[in-house]
Amino acid sequence: MTIFFILLTVFLVVADQLIKWWAISTLPGNEIVLIKDVFSFMYAENTGAAFSIFQNGRIFFIIVTLLLVAGAIFALAKRYFKSRWAQAALFLIIAGGLGNVIDRIFRGFVVDYLYFKLINFAIFNLADSCVVVGAIILGIVILFEKKPEENATDAFEKAAGMDVLNESELDEANAEIEAEAGEEETEEIDEAELEETDNPAESEEKTTPSEEK
Repeated sequence: MTIFFILLTVFLVVADQLIKWWAISTLPGNEIVLIKDVFSFMYAENTGAAFSIFQNGRIFFIIVTLLLVAGAIFALAKRYFKSRWAQAALFLIIAGGLGNVIDRIFRGFVVDYLYFKLINFAIFNLADSCVVVGAIILGIVILFEKKPEENATDAFEKAAGMDVLNESELDEANAEIEAEAGEEETEEIDEAELEETDNPAESEEKTTPSEEK
């Protein structure tokens, strides 16, 4: 599955760059309508962040994007997220980050070409979409997905091991209690014999009445 995600990431980066190359050569000064008054291809050069916000911060956004990509790769390498959805989200973030950072490094700006005219939304590109969709999926996984439960066999073995351990500990504790009780009885008997030895007169007095009878 990891190989699939890697191939998908490569495909998305290549697809984004090819569409940008097409947009640079075809779209400037033109608008290609896909759905009238709803969606179209339109060319824009973005020196800011996704969706044309925070303009003129090229070096800053290169550093931030590279840190973002490095963090996602590190999280995947350390397997911080077991969910396939979370892993797919991280690969989407990596693909989108790489797609735009390539533009910033080699062109000095990000090429945008998708225009959602219905709501007059900022012009964006495939890489922006990957980052946003990946971030949304990752947020949902972190907020709502339960931690994976233990494998049933492992859980059973652990429980059985605990039971065995508890039984053995209980046996040892019972043996210690019995040994202590035996020692106490022995000490009481010894004390009684010692008292009889120290007071022979009292012993004789106790036996005398019965003898007289």
